[in-house]
Amino acid sequence: MLKNEGSYLIPPELVTTTLSIVKMILGKRLVSDNPNSIEIVRVGRPPVFPCRKSQRPDKLDISQLEWAAEKGEFWFFGPIKSLNVLLDRGIVQGTLVSELDRISFITTLNELNYEDFIEVKSNLVKTANDLGFSVEFEQSHCSHNVKVTISAEKPMSTQNVKDFLKGMEKVLKTV
Repeated sequence: MLKNEGSYLIPPELVTTTLSIVKMILGKRLVSDNPNSIEIVRVGRPPVFPCRKSQRPDKLDISQLEWAAEKGEFWFFGPIKSLNVLLDRGIVQGTLVSELDRISFITTLNELNYEDFIEVKSNLVKTANDLGFSVEFEQSHCSHNVKVTISAEKPMSTQNVKDFLKGMEKVLKTV
């Protein structure tokens, strides 16, 4: 399992895992060409957008991540809290949050009336629980929007993220 607690030096395996996850997500075409759609959240420090380069600020570019994986180190200090990816293509749309020991997906269900919400919630929870995922709902007090967080207690790895995304497709087809 990847370790990174409290360390400002980020282990090489976390660097290569980050690149591998990003490449897998890009290969599935789940992300648009927005360089801000991939973010590394650090504890006590500003986030890093590793796919944004000053020469081409409007295009997603993984060359910095490839360089880091080759060197076995990032160009910034940690500790890393999570890799966040804004998924904006396909059926799975929302934010994928990959922490060291947990994978989550956060999305919003818009403009649901009470009856629709009850039906959606029931279907979503059943499918998610069948896959071993936990589900949390947070309803907005001023609108009919519902924030949904679906999580799995799994260590950060390319295979675990890939399996989680496959499960998310099943869960979101019930909505």
